[in-house]
Amino acid sequence: MDPQGSHPTARTTGLVVKTLGPETLVYDLETHRAHRLNAGAAAVWRQCDGARDVARISAALHETGAPMPEDAVRYALGELGHVRLLTAPVPRADVTRRELLRRLGLAAAALPAVTTILAPTAAQAQSCLGAGGACTPGPGPQCCSGFCLPAGVCSF
Repeated sequence: MDPQGSHPTARTTGLVVKTLGPETLVYDLETHRAHRLNAGAAAVWRQCDGARDVARISAALHETGAPMPEDAVRYALGELGHVRLLTAPVPRADVTRRELLRRLGLAAAALPAVTTILAPTAAQAQSCLGAGGACTPGPGPQCCSGFCLPAGVCSF
């Protein structure tokens, strides 16, 4: 499927969504992964209503005062599709992040970014100490990071 001719739709089921300022945190209940969408990626995701193609998403973002070139929209759609935040997969853009940064120059702050972490299960979360937890100095499995600092706290 060509993202240029497609009409992507944002997934709405199986997700917990929280907007934090310009960013959006999305927790996927199916994969147990948390995704942080920066302002650019969040703006593109909100425009994915199944009625807009890349050009119309770019135009809609321009109208909202958050202009984004079509190449950046394609990049964002590829990233959103890769982490399954769209109802159908969208191929990643032919342009790389580095290439987009070079093209956008000072507007690079608007480059969409999706950061993903794997959330531990309840059992995993209780099986080790998080950063700052009291521990016995030295290496070992007591800290999630795998190392207890000489001060007796788990490292980051």
